[in-house]
Amino acid sequence: MNHIIKISLIVILTVSSILSFTSCEKEPTLPSESTNQLPAAGEWIINASFGTYTFTIDSTGTKIPKVYYVFSNWSCGPVTISGGVNINRDPPWPIEDGSFVIIDTWGGSSPSYDHEFTIKGTYDPPNQKFSGTWTHNSFGTICPGTWEATAPI
Repeated sequence: MNHIIKISLIVILTVSSILSFTSCEKEPTLPSESTNQLPAAGEWIINASFGTYTFTIDSTGTKIPKVYYVFSNWSCGPVTISGGVNINRDPPWPIEDGSFVIIDTWGGSSPSYDHEFTIKGTYDPPNQKFSGTWTHNSFGTICPGTWEATAPI
């Protein structure tokens, strides 16, 4: 009888030790929903019918402090534009709920600028890309388009 109690105690202690050991093991973690929810920092380049457009996302993935347009013989309204326009913004344009709107004006004076350029974008986290629309108002003529950009390398 003593022998059966000893074996039972050994079995109970062994099972208890195994259960304690396995309950202390760290459970595997699954990627959280926030993984890659913010766009990557860096320069995002868009190729469009007017030329190229680059917007820079800051290290937090929530602001756009700089944009750069390069126009390649772009005609909209009464003018043809070639060259670059660099705009640094303080405070930066916000990216909120994965979307942004940038409105740039140049030439002329408020309230009637010669050019108004509007870029609207929405971030697609699973594909790590932005897409959206752009509109150029050149002396009252509206020229629209769509765009898409993948994450910077």
